[in-house]
Amino acid sequence: MPATADQTNAYFSRWRIVKFPNTFAEDGHLLGRLTTPEELSGILNLAVAGLRRLTERGRFETPPSVEEAAREYREQADTVAAFVLEKCETGTGRETVRTSLYESYSEFCRAMNKFPVSAGKFYEKLRTDHGCADFKRDGVRMLKGVELSTAGLNRLARMVAEP
Repeated sequence: MPATADQTNAYFSRWRIVKFPNTFAEDGHLLGRLTTPEELSGILNLAVAGLRRLTERGRFETPPSVEEAAREYREQADTVAAFVLEKCETGTGRETVRTSLYESYSEFCRAMNKFPVSAGKFYEKLRTDHGCADFKRDGVRMLKGVELSTAGLNRLARMVAEP
């Protein structure tokens, strides 16, 4: 799936990811078998029945497998959640300088060959998805509820140092 910095519902609602987990042995006679008058009539009957169901519902139904694939893509594309999970500690008593955290996040994204979200979106996602809060200390903008973990700092340094 393509990497994206767009983490909005509008972006993800446009995707319909259909996985094709099954493989089939090549059959050189399949076209001939499917294009007999009897098979073509059966295929047309299936299509007409499907159109009736669609007309009655008034919309397409999204199968659970497509919903699961969309959820997986969204999780994989959510660089902020991945950064917090892998590089940060959250909770009471944790705090950090906003710009330092965003710089670390940007480095994390570059090391992963992903696109970082804008600073504004980054801070918004920290507030809404991870329960962080903004505050100022001596005129410096800070975040309450999150900080880089020591292990996260060490892993980030190794990721950035690797070619």
